[in-house]
Amino acid sequence: MMPITDGTDLIDPASYAENGPPHETWAKLRSESPVHRCEPSEYPPFWAITRHEDICRVSCDPEDFLSDPGITLNRNDIVIDRSEGLGAMRTIIEMDPPRHRSYRKVAIPFFKPGQMKHIDGIVEESAAQLMNDLAGTTGKGECDFAMKVAVAHPLRVLSTILGVPR
Repeated sequence: MMPITDGTDLIDPASYAENGPPHETWAKLRSESPVHRCEPSEYPPFWAITRHEDICRVSCDPEDFLSDPGITLNRNDIVIDRSEGLGAMRTIIEMDPPRHRSYRKVAIPFFKPGQMKHIDGIVEESAAQLMNDLAGTTGKGECDFAMKVAVAHPLRVLSTILGVPR
């Protein structure tokens, strides 16, 4: 029997660029194999959890489902040194208790519903600066959006909220 997917279409950026999000695969996984072992040839094996209730269970059980050492799958031919430099940086989503709780406790007051309006200016200023830098002098800048914006913007906003200088 042929597996629904080896997982490549779920995680490979080239697959998304070529085919878009794999909605049909997700639907088939949810109905036939909601906890699916994926073994893509160019990436490490992983489990695809596709039903909401299962995702919630995994998210609430850090004893059995660890976030550390990280949640990003890199191609097998890419080795990242997690002991120093940028590779050693961790975001809160990559932390398990008790470390996760201590970091979350610092930031959570800023994300309560009544407080969100106070960070609008920080978000807008960071986005404007990133876009201006990207556009450059010609207004026709190009970049790897994931690295230049999707990674930088949330980190800039959070560090500003926490009082960390740029």
